[in-house]
Amino acid sequence: MPTNSPLRLGERIVSVKTILRCCLLSLVSCRVAGQMTIPQSWAKTTVNSTRQQRIDIASAALDMVWDRGFGADGDVTVAYYSQLAEFDIMANQTKYEARVNSYFLDGPCETDRVALHVAPFQSSSDDFLPYCHRYHVTSIMNGYAAARAYAAYKNEQVLDYAVRAWGFEKNYTLLDSGVPPPFQNSDVEEAFSTARNQCEGKFGKFYPKADMVTSENGRFLRLSGLLAEITQNNTYLETAQKSANLMISHFYNDESLLRWQTTINMSNPCQIVTNDKVDPWNAGYAIAGLAILSSVSPGNETIKQRLKNTIFAATSSREWHDGQGMMTVGSNKIGDPELLFGLFTAYARESADSALSSYLQSYIANQYNAVLDHATVNGTNIYGSAWVGPPSTQYSARSQISAVRVLVAGIGIPSAAAETPPPPSSPGSPSSPSSPSSPSSRKSPPVGGIVGGILGGVLLVVLVGASMFIIRRRRRHLSRSEEPITPFRGGLSGPEQTQIRSTSGAIPRGSGRNRSPGIESREYHLFPSQSIYVPSQSSRNEMSTEELVQMLNQRLQSERWNENEQPPSYVPGAG
Repeated sequence: MPTNSPLRLGERIVSVKTILRCCLLSLVSCRVAGQMTIPQSWAKTTVNSTRQQRIDIASAALDMVWDRGFGADGDVTVAYYSQLAEFDIMANQTKYEARVNSYFLDGPCETDRVALHVAPFQSSSDDFLPYCHRYHVTSIMNGYAAARAYAAYKNEQVLDYAVRAWGFEKNYTLLDSGVPPPFQNSDVEEAFSTARNQCEGKFGKFYPKADMVTSENGRFLRLSGLLAEITQNNTYLETAQKSANLMISHFYNDESLLRWQTTINMSNPCQIVTNDKVDPWNAGYAIAGLAILSSVSPGNETIKQRLKNTIFAATSSREWHDGQGMMTVGSNKIGDPELLFGLFTAYARESADSALSSYLQSYIANQYNAVLDHATVNGTNIYGSAWVGPPSTQYSARSQISAVRVLVAGIGIPSAAAETPPPPSSPGSPSSPSSPSSPSSRKSPPVGGIVGGILGGVLLVVLVGASMFIIRRRRRHLSRSEEPITPFRGGLSGPEQTQIRSTSGAIPRGSGRNRSPGIESREYHLFPSQSIYVPSQSSRNEMSTEELVQMLNQRLQSERWNENEQPPSYVPGAG
């Protein structure tokens, strides 16, 4: 077949596409591995204080909130109690057990009453639930705090509160099984039916205008994952998976960050309008939820890859970080505790991935050092909201608890210093806040990126080499099978073309007397499978017996016996 035939050209195109696809997969693998390389620009990626010192620092900051008060923000209060439980988990203590259990057992356990220090959520905007459902926002946050409190103290009554908070929140989440009770009317029923049957089943947080707020879905995913982790109940796992599927399908932008809000047009449920603003706390909720879901459903590679992509996008966002990798969100350059603790949730559950674990550890350490170095005045135990400074001497419950979440997370990362008992000092002593930081910090070598790059490069070379070998082998096979099988036709051109007898397969003899000058006195004969060299009479006299036997063997293998052909006459003394 001609080498430029359409079939041969098509085979070449397919082969090239195969090689390119393999190369692309190899390069993607290299990039994923390279993403987890710790940037050299990050300021301080190790913590040099002992674990006990970090416990003392976090405890002093938490006690400051209890002494100074929570303020009027319900979400700040909930965050405080969840951090009390997180502290005891990290420190392996029960220091705050009585305080936390009292909050849940004597506080907002019923939806018709809330503890005095928990402010109900109120909003006059049409985008949110009516005032009669004011417990909606605090319920999901209290549910999360209760789940963490159960992880710390194993109090079944606290777990029951988390379950009931989840059930209350589920009433405002659209599932495949039906419309949530508060929205059961003809308009929503029709929109839901259309969405389920024609729009591949929308699933999410619905408000009266069918707005799905990313943060609410992230919180619901996080709580569902925690309850699945605690109870091993498939109901929570399935709900978490559906929530994650909705998030992946509709909330992410092209940069692996989450849009602020998605709105479904009630008159046309397949029409989705998004608010493309991105915020770090949405990424934090998503990272925490995906990390928990990945730990309880380890075989889901889609969730794992989406988790890694979100982590890398959030931690490398220039809009949220300065040149040294410290969080500077918004015009006030503040830190975001939801993103930080979402990353810590992933760090606590992704220990099997060493490259990711090392990356997260360095990021958390960088924020931890920033809070201690820039967000507080030594000895005050008061922290500001700007983790890069300047520090504030004015107490703010929100700013304090924001920094506390970094300090609690810092307990859970390993120390670069030798674990020796700290010198006796009170939690509020001036020396405590300054000890974790040192003027210089060692950078962890990018082992994950180096190994990933090497493996990716080797894989690329192997794939290209194997593809080329397969193509060349196929080419040789095709060239052999496509040779024209024309028995007893001369295969040489020019003055050396052999004269072939048409009535016999015997090789013609010649003395070479009729040949042109300069042409070697030899004759050739081409058989269907190979060409056999037959010397002339003059050359044959000079050949050894071994060479004559080899020539005869070649002739016998190549020619077929013809029953009608008479054997050659024997001439005595010939040869």
